[in-house]
Amino acid sequence: MSTCAVAATAAATCVRLKRTPSRGNSSKVIAAVSGTLQPLNLGHRSRNAPCRIAARGSRRAKLGCGPFPPRPEPPLTFEPPITPAPKRAILSPKRADLWLADPDAVSPEREERLLRLLTPEETARWERFAVPSPKRQHLVARALLRLTLSRYADVAPERWRFAANEHGRPRLDGPEAALGLHFNLTHTDGLVALAVAAQSEIGVDVEDLGRRADMDRLAPAVFAPEEAAAFAACPAEVRRDTFFALWTLKEAYVKARGRGIAMGLKTFAFRLDGPSPVATFGPSCADDPARWRFWRLRPTPRHTLALATSAEVAEVRAHWTTFEDAP
Repeated sequence: MSTCAVAATAAATCVRLKRTPSRGNSSKVIAAVSGTLQPLNLGHRSRNAPCRIAARGSRRAKLGCGPFPPRPEPPLTFEPPITPAPKRAILSPKRADLWLADPDAVSPEREERLLRLLTPEETARWERFAVPSPKRQHLVARALLRLTLSRYADVAPERWRFAANEHGRPRLDGPEAALGLHFNLTHTDGLVALAVAAQSEIGVDVEDLGRRADMDRLAPAVFAPEEAAAFAACPAEVRRDTFFALWTLKEAYVKARGRGIAMGLKTFAFRLDGPSPVATFGPSCADDPARWRFWRLRPTPRHTLALATSAEVAEVRAHWTTFEDAP
């Protein structure tokens, strides 16, 4: 995939990604899609519209730009349908789970049920939101976190307690911290995403491709020189996709490190010209690329998502959550 190629679109209800040996590359991406759960509200597209995968041979998959030469793109293929996520989940050290929810699809009646799961502090913060969309995202994100963690352990959703490190990254607190569940949460207009893993190094970021952004002004400020050069050379039709691909990858990485943007977004760079994103680190960002694996996903045509995991993770499973089982 060239630096300016567009990530594959998966507009179905359940996507599982894993890496398997591929001739000529160390791995390839396989996507498994199931239509058994309720899909997200896809806006301008029909809920019954078929999935479209930007695979080899598509117009955008052939585009290349910037200083990185395009490489052959491995096709994205479908496996047999997978079953909906069970109410109980078991986490493997070699797998990360991704839980997705559409905050705009939550009815007022279900919002009332979700509010009962929050602590007084979380409820007070929810009440301080003046704008409806961020307010709903906050509620859905906190409820998704609590309900999902309870899939992995016999703990009531309202019992989970959290603390934060010196950079503000949340983690489990209290007796449940010994369970070894690690997570990262992100949200934007129309989508909330939660990543859960057995390793502490897990980070996820999602962006709405339709959001307003002054990309030409932001790129030199947040991208490493090689990223900025690649972005500047992109054709107009893929500049937005490339910008948010790089942005979400960088956000996912700094969140996985637990330090946030304070560590400096220009101290490391991503290349998008291979079968999966590859990071390089400058002298002021002491890290080893071999420790990491990075994943990209288009859960809806409107959103792009990036996930950073430890190199031990070989598979990612993603599921839509509708909160039908919320107490």
